[in-house]
Amino acid sequence: MLRFIGNRDGHVDFLRKVNSIQKEIKDSVPADLIHSILMYAITPNRSLEYMRAAVREDNLEALVGLRENWNFEVKTILKDAATNGSIQILKYAIENCETTKEDIGSALIYAARAERYKATLLLLEKNPPCTAISKAALCALARENTRISDFLEKSGADIFFDKGSVFREACARGQFLTVEYYLSRVSNEREMRVILGGEYGEMTALEEAARNGHIIIVRLIFRAADRFEIADDYVFDTLYSAQEAGYEDITEYIHVSISEGIF
Repeated sequence: MLRFIGNRDGHVDFLRKVNSIQKEIKDSVPADLIHSILMYAITPNRSLEYMRAAVREDNLEALVGLRENWNFEVKTILKDAATNGSIQILKYAIENCETTKEDIGSALIYAARAERYKATLLLLEKNPPCTAISKAALCALARENTRISDFLEKSGADIFFDKGSVFREACARGQFLTVEYYLSRVSNEREMRVILGGEYGEMTALEEAARNGHIIIVRLIFRAADRFEIADDYVFDTLYSAQEAGYEDITEYIHVSISEGIF
């Protein structure tokens, strides 16, 4: 029987063979022998590896079998299931294992980062910490997934939680949807200053966009000047960044804007 099953490096394939054999011969082979075969495969230092493999395969049956014999690494399983979008495994872990709000919050962040919408909704229903909801929304925005971030924001996420670091990174990468999303949420000059940054000697969001040649981002932010005043320092620092990087289109755009009295 052991020769038929093969070696112990087959991960979920091995577990499937064990499960299959167990079903086929359960009436003729003692249960303790089946248990010994399983123990031969799932040694203590490999149990977590097999659990994670079961999650990746979305194999709840194999995962349940493993839980009966080894310590169930619920935090890791939640994280992997959230990343993989394995809804049935998430439900099983939440309903049958001891989990904390922090565990749920951590899994929520992984689900949003992996853009798993259904997993995000499921975990959000379990009342994760507010901080985790905000971090999850920022992870979604970093990937321009405004669908998830919008839903999380409606559930209490604060997208200004990180003081604009995701916004500035989006400007550097030219992520139009994320930049537009942020600017549509800015309601006062204080929030505008927060996301633009530059208070502690770091590059502002405008400088990040200019030095990377993202003229569409520069224009998008400057248009916000219609609602909120953008200090002259921001304008000239952006101009210098564009000149140093050699982006003539951005340089010309800023010169024209200044001459027309937009700033």
